[in-house]
Amino acid sequence: MNDEPIIQLSGIHNCFGRHVVHKDLSLQVYRGEILGIIGVSGGGKTVLLHTMAMLRRPNQGKVRVFGRDTHSLAPDEERLLRLRLGFMFQNGALFSSLTVFENVRFPLDEHTLLSPELKQEVAMLKIHLAGLETDSAAKYPRELSGGMIKRAALARTLALDPTVLFLDEPTAGLDPVTAGAFDDLVVKLKSMLDLTVVMVTHDLDTLWHATDRVAFLANQRIVAVAPIETLAKLPHPAIAAYFSGRRVSQARERAWKPK
Repeated sequence: MNDEPIIQLSGIHNCFGRHVVHKDLSLQVYRGEILGIIGVSGGGKTVLLHTMAMLRRPNQGKVRVFGRDTHSLAPDEERLLRLRLGFMFQNGALFSSLTVFENVRFPLDEHTLLSPELKQEVAMLKIHLAGLETDSAAKYPRELSGGMIKRAALARTLALDPTVLFLDEPTAGLDPVTAGAFDDLVVKLKSMLDLTVVMVTHDLDTLWHATDRVAFLANQRIVAVAPIETLAKLPHPAIAAYFSGRRVSQARERAWKPK
């Protein structure tokens, strides 16, 4: 991680009718970090992720991505900028009628002029990078375990070589062993591919094992951003309530155990 902000949000307001989700929210994401976003359920974490990934235009405020004001981009410029952002949805969002290989190749078909042979090579490379075996490529989503679905979705997200990877609850629904293996994979890929990763998660083990910093969303804004060890000790009432309890202590102890 370095001091170069790759995404900057300032004065963000997000509303659905009269319901205010975010009010005067500001946040910076730095190149090369894994930033976690946490907070109470229903607090607008996924909406914030969509705003950062240029999937939603805020009602007010500025979003800068790679130094560019996204509100002032021409349509072609906006499309090209979006291609540098990869988004993995919580449930994987794989096309059920396509195989894993076809799902991963889909972005290449839509956005590139690569030859069929090169598309096949790239798609298989991403499948292997996501930790799937070659025979998984021919399987349909209904034939995959929960962990394999997550990895297939990650492979598709990586298809266009994004600079920033957005993950929405990447380990939701996974058993602890499979979730831990996925966390390790994300950390490895971040280093190997020089990625910046932003993830929404409720997984306490993920917070201690995989993140560089964690942003806490409460009262419609980001109230603190810090490494998890520091954040968990802050006296803010919402943060103190979130990090109280036995499950948090157990996750902290597991993180501090020598491997």
